[in-house]
Amino acid sequence: MRRTCLAAILAAFHAGAALAAPPDFKTSFDLRLRYEGFDTPSRSTALDRSYGFSLARARFGLDAVWPKWKLRGLVQAAGVVGLPHDGAFAAGPNYMAANGGDDDPSEIGIAELSATYTSGEFRTTLGRQPYVDGNEVPTGIAYLDGIKKRLLSDRLIGVFEWPNVGRRFDGASLAYGQGGFDLSGFALRPLTGAFDHRDAFEEIDGVSVYGLTLTGKHGAWIPASELRLFAIQYR
Repeated sequence: MRRTCLAAILAAFHAGAALAAPPDFKTSFDLRLRYEGFDTPSRSTALDRSYGFSLARARFGLDAVWPKWKLRGLVQAAGVVGLPHDGAFAAGPNYMAANGGDDDPSEIGIAELSATYTSGEFRTTLGRQPYVDGNEVPTGIAYLDGIKKRLLSDRLIGVFEWPNVGRRFDGASLAYGQGGFDLSGFALRPLTGAFDHRDAFEEIDGVSVYGLTLTGKHGAWIPASELRLFAIQYR
């Protein structure tokens, strides 16, 4: 983590004159409160088939934006209260197993810390970042983009936002688009998260993922259609 985040900061500050002017600052805040209740199937009378628990997640983000550079930081605090020790099924046992049996796990940590450089149709991001495959290029048509978001994106590589912690990655991503095509790629290390609060945003040792996607934009290669060719390798 330290190496990747430090590289992101150094990459931006080594830009020199490009960052000489004062940046525009943008802040964001997101709060999610949720209660989950389950009535689950189980043949064992020793397990709790009906249970519920409460979740909370808060995110505060700060962006420093220049004409071609953006530095982004995002802090996340999340917690769960009232997890069942003998939940029969569904999310309760997942949270318990991921947090070592703690029925009230919580965390606060750096979810994102990255530097992004944009010049014309080229963009690259270095550091801790979200990444979602399958929706690299919006079509600009609300109906089709809604289908892509619901059915295609966040399936193979994604941020897994339904659990309380979510997922982030350390590494680099880039994209270049011109005319009717867009080429994007990434080399990332996934971080712990999803159901795991206690070790959130720690690197998963020995796991890396690489990908390359070529997109023929909507209507550019095939009338009224979009073509996406991709390759993803897990190591």
